[in-house]
Amino acid sequence: MTKSLKLAIGIAVVALSLGSSLPLANASSIPSGSMMNQVYVGDHLHTMTVMGNRFFMTGHQSAGMSSNGGKTWTAISSLNGADVMSWTTASKMILAGGHNGLFRSTDNGETFKKTKFYGSTSDVHAIGASGKFVYMGSPQVGFLMSTDGGTTWKMRNSKVGQSFMGSMLVDPKNPTRIIAPDMSAGLAMSSDSGLTWSSLGGPGGPMAVAWNSKNIKEIVAIGMMSGGISMDAGKTWKEIPLPSGAAAIDFAPDGKKIYLGVLVGTKAQLYTSVNQGKSWQPSAAATTAKKVAAMDPNMPGMNHVELASPDRPLALTLGTFGFGTSSVFIGALLLRRKDRRNLANKKALLASRSAGK
Repeated sequence: MTKSLKLAIGIAVVALSLGSSLPLANASSIPSGSMMNQVYVGDHLHTMTVMGNRFFMTGHQSAGMSSNGGKTWTAISSLNGADVMSWTTASKMILAGGHNGLFRSTDNGETFKKTKFYGSTSDVHAIGASGKFVYMGSPQVGFLMSTDGGTTWKMRNSKVGQSFMGSMLVDPKNPTRIIAPDMSAGLAMSSDSGLTWSSLGGPGGPMAVAWNSKNIKEIVAIGMMSGGISMDAGKTWKEIPLPSGAAAIDFAPDGKKIYLGVLVGTKAQLYTSVNQGKSWQPSAAATTAKKVAAMDPNMPGMNHVELASPDRPLALTLGTFGFGTSSVFIGALLLRRKDRRNLANKKALLASRSAGK
C-alpha cells in the first residue's frame, strides 16, 4: 500500500469515526411524513438498506424511508441528526447505529428511540444481527456482542471494531460467522463471534457490504475508490462500475436485483442493477451514471493477507469533517510542519556561519 493511499484511508477513517460535534443545519427542519423524490442526507451518504418492502437511506443529517421501491421517500424525523451509519433487524426490532448512539424501532421503522446500550458508549459505526445474535463495532470501545436481541451487551474484542463501518453481515444459519467492512484493512471475516478475524479481500477502504440472502456466497461491496462483486464467498473478486457518488449497496430480498445509494449534491437517490452490477439504472431525475476507476490489486483488502495490527486509537477531536475538508486540514498541518522545519534548518545554518566567523 502506498503512503498516499494509507493517508487517504486514515483521513477517511478519522472523518467518519469522530463524533458529530458541529451543528447539524437544516436537520430539524425536515418534518416527519414529508414526501420527497430524493432523500436529503446532507454532505455524506452513509447507508442504504432494504428490509422487506421498505428502503431506508441515511446520511449525516437525516434519514428517509420508501415503501414503493424508491419512487418517493418519507422523512424519519426521529432520526434527524442521528448520523446513522448502520442498520439491522433483531428480535422483531430495527436497530440503527450512528455517531449519536443506538436507536430502536418497534413499529417497522416509522419512529425510532435512542437507547443506552453499553456504559457511556455513544458511538456506533457498524451493526449486524441474525436472530438474537447482535454485533456492534464502536470506535470508542471495540467489538460488542448481544445474545438477547440487543437488550444487553458484553465486550467481545476490545482490539477490533474501531474502524468498522456500515451494516455487518451475520450468517442466518451460523450466527457466529460475521463479515464486516473494515475501512483500514478491507473486508474482515470472523467465524467465532468476533474473537478472531481474517481478511476477506474486496475493494479497499470498504464502506458497505451486502450479500444475496438467497445465495450468501454472492457478495457485493463498495470501497473508497471502487466496487466489487464475488460469487464464491470472497475468494475472488471482480470490479463493477459504479455511478459517481455511490456509497451504499444492498440486495433485493429475492436476490434478483442490487440496489445502490448514490449521493447527488446533498440528496441521495436509488439506482438498480438487474445484471449483477454490470450496469445501473437511476430513479427519476437522477444524474447519469459514471464509471469509477478499476480496483487496484495492491489496495488494502484485495489480497488474502492477515489483518494489520488491530490497535487503531481514534482519540481525536477534529469534529465532523468531510473527506475533502479533512484532507485540506491535514495537508495544511503537514505543510506547516515542513515550513517550520525548513525555517529551523535555515536558522541553524546562519548560526553556524556566524560562529565560523
